[in-house]
Amino acid sequence: LYGKRVAIASGESVALREAGDVLRAHRVPLSALATPPMEMPVEEALAALERGEQDAVIMTAPAPAPALRNFAVSSAVRLLQLDADAVALITTGNTNYVAVTIPVQTYPGQAKAVATVGVAAMLVSTERVPTSETEGLLRRVFADMDFMSQGHPMGAMIKPASARRGLTLPLRPTSRRSSPA
Repeated sequence: LYGKRVAIASGESVALREAGDVLRAHRVPLSALATPPMEMPVEEALAALERGEQDAVIMTAPAPAPALRNFAVSSAVRLLQLDADAVALITTGNTNYVAVTIPVQTYPGQAKAVATVGVAAMLVSTERVPTSETEGLLRRVFADMDFMSQGHPMGAMIKPASARRGLTLPLRPTSRRSSPA
């Protein structure tokens, strides 16, 4: 993306930081872009890409992202796979990034799986929340829910065996018992 115009699909305050992290992992500092990256709502960013006003869009969203899926129905989209070394770099150490793969056909016209990174979502509470409530919530999250049949392919990653990946905060004793690594 050196010398390219890049939009940051922003709906959250951390979008620019996350995009910067991914670019730096690929040895592309923000200063190497044609212009400073523009933060804009997802639909605006995709429309700017379609009009040729932007060369790429970086977005943090659960897959399948409805806006991207709708865009891909009428526009040719090429998802860029992240470099394996960059994925290793950004997911190593005390980080909330995890290596993920967007499965084939998550988006219209997507002929192959795409390696990328995801951001670990955390449910945070204080120790004042009763243990019975946290245990009940963990049981519901890790119950045998079929996320795939509900249209959430990335939901297949939600399981006790992977629950600690990407966490940057200490776990309560209840959480450690309920979600083995």
